[in-house]
Amino acid sequence: MKFYFDESGNFQLPPAGEHRVGIVIGIAIPDSDEAEVFGQFNAFLSKLPESSFKSGEPKGRLLDYAGRKALADMLVDLPGILLCPIMLDLTSLVGQTQADVPGLVSQKLMKLQSSCKYETFRNQIIELANDVRAISKQQAIRLAAWAKCISRTIQDSIILHSSAKHESSWNSLRFEIDSVEQTAGNREERVFRTMLPMWVSSWSHDEPFREIEGIHIPEHALVKNWNCDNGLDVGKMFKNNVHYVSSASSMGIQLADLTASLVRRSVMGIVNAVDLQNYGFMMTKTIGMPLRACGMFCLAPAEIKDVERRYHGLVDAINAARGSLARSYCKPLK
Repeated sequence: MKFYFDESGNFQLPPAGEHRVGIVIGIAIPDSDEAEVFGQFNAFLSKLPESSFKSGEPKGRLLDYAGRKALADMLVDLPGILLCPIMLDLTSLVGQTQADVPGLVSQKLMKLQSSCKYETFRNQIIELANDVRAISKQQAIRLAAWAKCISRTIQDSIILHSSAKHESSWNSLRFEIDSVEQTAGNREERVFRTMLPMWVSSWSHDEPFREIEGIHIPEHALVKNWNCDNGLDVGKMFKNNVHYVSSASSMGIQLADLTASLVRRSVMGIVNAVDLQNYGFMMTKTIGMPLRACGMFCLAPAEIKDVERRYHGLVDAINAARGSLARSYCKPLK
């Protein structure tokens, strides 16, 4: 099973009165459908104008109207592909104590190190806590969104790709992250590479990844390869399987970049009906109720009415597309 991740925009908190989200998107592609997915993606790229590329690489922000529509139409027809966007609502963090992600996480790490039996491990935790405390709020908030997206993509893929057709894809895993998202050798990279698996593992301990009774039996490849006594072993899933690669060499990351851009166009600034429709068609490749499907994620308490008001257009677009396409993964909300 292949997983690809990219982001769109930045994760700076907005000034008062302005709405802003941080966007990360995950894509899961089973091995059984990989050749068809990338074959169709290649055909799509071959028809784009030169203006859609930078240094030979397609960029979502450079797609014109026709390119965005063609992208949405292509996604609808791709077999097996799963899209998992995460939209971190930055507006709800303004003025909240939860915005101090570096401070809160470093405090938890310092509490953890005090219970470590071995001095070497304790010193490693202390070093990590100091690194986390030293990064900016923007960097730490961004990391939380990435961890949430990776966690969600794994969970949704477990559910969607549970059939016999996709079972063999769980014999091996590969997670690809754009190496440009981290500046090699700096503190953020060290925190990113360490905290991502730690955060996802911690969340999976509190809320274990769900498996389907009667399908995920001990003989199923997912269970056989990645389970332990307490359920799915996230550490084992990540070990030697997370790769930081150039987007120029990864078609999966390029596809994630394009889809993340479609999400951003549908939620930021002046949004037109056509881009919302493109977004809705793309999101037929998600699972879950519409509000969950769009990946709404808050780090601070938020009034549900405020959340629904800010994102009702996205929910309506998802519901409309699901109702109009028989091959959507989910039926529309009645």
